[in-house]
Amino acid sequence: MAGMPSSQVTPIPIQHREFGTFQGSPQK
Repeated sequence: MAGMPSSQVTPIPIQHREFGTFQGSPQK
């Protein structure tokens, strides 16, 4: 999964919320 731009893909941002800080997005 090479989805760096979390604003381009949908399943990526969702994963960010799962990991918390995957691409530098502290959603937790």
